[in-house]
Amino acid sequence: MCDTLVLNSYADWSLPSQYKLKLMWSNLADSDKNGINTGIVNPNNIGGFSAVEYWSSAETTNSVYSLAIKFSDGGFEGPGKEALHYVRAIRSFYLF
Repeated sequence: MCDTLVLNSYADWSLPSQYKLKLMWSNLADSDKNGINTGIVNPNNIGGFSAVEYWSSAETTNSVYSLAIKFSDGGFEGPGKEALHYVRAIRSFYLF
């Protein structure tokens, strides 16, 4: 989905790594650092993250499981790839 996404004329979207997704949790969804995101109504939730699981691009060594991050509490989850989770596409940027 992220590989083929074209949004606002940008086509360089990707699925974030587990590390980038964890940074999104800690700096945006849990900006008050209380360890809880109650969803889009939370005033400390910058970016409008739902309190659900978001897929990362990380897989386990046997490629059966992928890593998701729970945006309700920042925990990790390793469900099978058939599980339904949200996706938050990101763009890379470079500083010159």
